[in-house]
Amino acid sequence: MKNTLFDEGAIVFIALLCLPTISFPQTQNIHNSHSLNGKFTLKGVMTNLIEPVETIYLSYNEHGKVIKDSAKVKDGNYFFSGFLSEPAEATIEACSAKNNNRSSFYFFLDAGNITIASISRFDNYIVKGSRAEVESQKLNQLLRPVQDELKATLQKYSQASKNKEDTLVKVYQQRLAELSTQTIQISGEFVRKNPRSRLAVNSLELFSRIELSKNISKVEEIYSSLPVASKNTYTGHFILDRIKDERKTRIGEKLPPYTLKDTAGNFIRLSSYKGQYLLFDFWASWCKPCRAENPNLTNMYKKYKEKGFLIIGISLDEPADKQKWLAAISDDRLVWPQLSEYSNTNKKVSKELGVRAIPFNLLVNKEGKIIAKNLRGKNLEEVLKSYME
Repeated sequence: MKNTLFDEGAIVFIALLCLPTISFPQTQNIHNSHSLNGKFTLKGVMTNLIEPVETIYLSYNEHGKVIKDSAKVKDGNYFFSGFLSEPAEATIEACSAKNNNRSSFYFFLDAGNITIASISRFDNYIVKGSRAEVESQKLNQLLRPVQDELKATLQKYSQASKNKEDTLVKVYQQRLAELSTQTIQISGEFVRKNPRSRLAVNSLELFSRIELSKNISKVEEIYSSLPVASKNTYTGHFILDRIKDERKTRIGEKLPPYTLKDTAGNFIRLSSYKGQYLLFDFWASWCKPCRAENPNLTNMYKKYKEKGFLIIGISLDEPADKQKWLAAISDDRLVWPQLSEYSNTNKKVSKELGVRAIPFNLLVNKEGKIIAKNLRGKNLEEVLKSYME
C-alpha cells in the first residue's frame, strides 16, 4: 500500500489537483439522459497546420484503467472509436511529422459522434458533439477566477520556496489552502444544484476527496441526490466505497477489538490500552512523510505521556520487511508500542478501517471512541492541548 498522503506539501498537492480542469471520469450519455454508456466515434479535421502532424495519440480512463490508442493522419484527418461506460476526460496529443514535437490538450470524451477541428495549430481547436465537454466549459467558467489566482499563487509560492523566503512561503501556503477550498466548494455546489449533470458524479468525487473526512453527512446527502445511473458508474461506486470506508472511522465510532503482534511477536490486545488517550499511528518504514512526522510525534509523546497520552504505532510494512521496520523504529527513536497489521490472522487492519493512504492516525478517548483523525504538526499539538491541559 505504498500510497502516501503528503503532509508538508499537502496544500500544494491539493492546489495542483485543482488545476486546470476537473480531471476525472464523467456521467451521462449524449443520446439518453439516463444512460451513461455507449459507443463513441471521434473524427479530427486539421486545416492549414503550421507544423504537419503524422500521428495522433488518445488516452482516457475506463473503469480505473488508462486506455491508450493512436491513429495515423491521412489528408489532414484522423479517426478513433470505442466504447465508454461513462464519459471521461481524455488527453489527445499530436506528434509532428518533421521533428517529433508534440502538442496536446484535454477534452471530455462522450458517447456519440464527436468532431474536433484544429486550425493553424493542433491545440487551437473546437470540440463538437460532446455534451460533457459543453458542461465542462460551463463549470470551468465558474472555476476560472479562482484557478487563475491559484495558478499565479503557485508560481509565487514556487519562487519564494526557491529563494528560501520562509515568511512569504507561509503566506502563499495559506492563500493556496483558501483557494483550494474555494475550488472544492464550487465543485460541491455545482453538484448540489445539478445532480443530473454529466459532470455531477466527478465533481462530487473531487469534493469528497477533501470534504469526506470533514463532513461525511454533506457528501452522503449530495451522493443520495444522484440518479441511479450515476451511482452505478465506476466513479459512483468509487465514491460510495469511500463513504463506507469513512463511516468506519467517523468521529464517535469505536475501534474494533483488534489483537496484533508487537516487535517481539507477542499478541497485544488494543483494548488493553483503554483508559488513556490513544493516538493510533498508521505508518511504514518506506513512507517518507511518516518518517518526517516522527520527530513531532516524539515531542508530543514526551509532553503529554504523564497526562495519560499514548501513541500506538501500527506498521504497514510487509512481513518480509520486518528488519526495515525494526531499523526505522530504532533510527527514529520511537519508544511507544509498535505493532504490525499483518499479525491480525493475515487480515490488513488498514484495509478493514478504510485507510487509503499514510500517514494516517486516529485519536481515541478514554472510552475508546474516535475523537479526531489525521492530526499532524501544529494541528496535533492544538488538539492534544485541548484535551490534556
